[in-house]
Amino acid sequence: MTLAIRVTLCGCIHNCSHAALVDSFANSIDPRSDFYSVGCIAYFLLSGRPPFIECDPESLLALVLTEKTISIGVHRDAEVPADIIRVVQRSMAKSVDDRFSSIDDLAQEIDKLISVYPWSVEEARSWWRIHGSE
Repeated sequence: MTLAIRVTLCGCIHNCSHAALVDSFANSIDPRSDFYSVGCIAYFLLSGRPPFIECDPESLLALVLTEKTISIGVHRDAEVPADIIRVVQRSMAKSVDDRFSSIDDLAQEIDKLISVYPWSVEEARSWWRIHGSE
């Protein structure tokens, strides 16, 4: 790693998305980087925590580049259905080639989840009224 890259990482790592970091080191930035970001958001929404937490930028980068996330169920103290986990994990795959190949593919998987786990707007509002301040 060059000095310029190191300085840039130390200066901005907390403001960069995990996706940009993973893909910038793989030299393969493309639209599938956005799927990683979607996966990170889904992970946070399901677990209440970011996918990776570290105090210093170099340790955070090492986690993002090399480690799998802790199971969402561990954070929730409850299991999350395997098919939901599969979509989140595929979105957050380290290699862009292992992620969804298009937004249509991701949307198709989400549509399948919606048919199995329907959740109305009113149910969402109710859930957020109860849990939104946690």
